[in-house]
Amino acid sequence: MTIGVWSRGHGSPWTAVLRVVSLVVLECRPIVLVMFALRFLAGAMLAAPGVQGVNSAAVLKGMVGGLGWLAATAFVYLGNGISDVGGDRVNGSHRPLAGGHLPVRTAVQVCKGLAITSVALAAIVSPTFVVCVLAMLALGWAYSFGPAPAKGKAWAASTVIAAGGWLTYLAGEAAIGGALSRNVVLTATMLGLWMGVAGNTKDLADAAGDATAGRRTLPVVFGSRAAAWLSATACLLVALISFPVLRSVAPIVSFVLMSAAIVMLVIVLSGHGTRSNRLYIVFMTSQMLANLLVASV
Repeated sequence: MTIGVWSRGHGSPWTAVLRVVSLVVLECRPIVLVMFALRFLAGAMLAAPGVQGVNSAAVLKGMVGGLGWLAATAFVYLGNGISDVGGDRVNGSHRPLAGGHLPVRTAVQVCKGLAITSVALAAIVSPTFVVCVLAMLALGWAYSFGPAPAKGKAWAASTVIAAGGWLTYLAGEAAIGGALSRNVVLTATMLGLWMGVAGNTKDLADAAGDATAGRRTLPVVFGSRAAAWLSATACLLVALISFPVLRSVAPIVSFVLMSAAIVMLVIVLSGHGTRSNRLYIVFMTSQMLANLLVASV
């Protein structure tokens, strides 16, 4: 179903376009889009002091790159929503695709448009940035589609999630003309690892739908309580490792990660985090705070 056809039952074409845009944003989850924008900004800000000739032109390219990265991120999450419609309905999700408010056919067309837009904007920035965007699109495809979607197994999903986070920081650096720098690589590595292990907490509330879809997530394989313990313990390990790694880059981030890991363990000990989104909320809060701190350094 194209936007033009859909508009016949939803007012003018412009009204239909605005409605589709709003539904796509909701499907991708605004907080997730904001989080990726913060990661991108953090990468750019960390790299800025070491980049020669950061001027208004470089800032403009960074803004264009940010829009391109936002389009690539939306492609990844909208594509994931398309692939997860069945499981999301079993889980009682109220997001637009699962709720039937955004037709799958329309979402597929929007996904194609987002991919094209992200590459077109990346071409304005630099060849290096084009490579970053293409890699992000490939990760999104590998996660939700492909011959063996990474989302189907916990270890594969964590790897792709971590890689997507890591790549976002590097893309922020590339957008303003920077090369691989120590500060960005170290920060990207630790926060990417944090995404990879803490991101599993999202699956705790979706075990029923994931099992129906044949996914081998941690809660499906080990049960919700064991999965919660594994995730919280892994988060604690990453937080501990981050202290020596980020000591000379952004030590405050290590304290944020450690605080979040301790809160997660307390939630698991209390027995309230095994089938809810509480651990995921802690993870997202820690990501938001950590990236805000990095971007302001």
